[in-house]
Amino acid sequence: MKVKCLFTSLKDANQNGKGGKLIPDDEYNYILEVGKEYTVLSLTFLFNDYYQGILIGLKDDGGVIRKVPMWLLAITDPRPSSFWIGKADEDSFVLKPEEFYTRCFHDLLTDGEPEYIKLFNQAVEKLEAEFKEPEDPYAWPFEEYK
Repeated sequence: MKVKCLFTSLKDANQNGKGGKLIPDDEYNYILEVGKEYTVLSLTFLFNDYYQGILIGLKDDGGVIRKVPMWLLAITDPRPSSFWIGKADEDSFVLKPEEFYTRCFHDLLTDGEPEYIKLFNQAVEKLEAEFKEPEDPYAWPFEEYK
């Protein structure tokens, strides 16, 4: 799945008649470029008193995984990743690569643990390769038949 950035903050989206309120900070500016396309790393569907909606996990322009409200993005390639695994709890449903379910994955990635940075980069490369545009748009899609 791929998305294109339409807005970099909920404030901008709201001023253009899109989106909703994400507590605590509508003023937060995501490190994204308007018009740029991003590979979706994860989808989170939240249903609680605090927030209801869809968060798109992607690698922002700072190289960090971010959950971005769907209101800021437009889907450009609707195909789901074959690498996603779904899990649910009392107030959410998440689709993401198996690697991201590793215990304390996001904390250790944020802390700069080399093993987790490597794991993250491998997962990102795998997902980006899955949605890479073919060099020859008329080529047969399977390497073994070329």
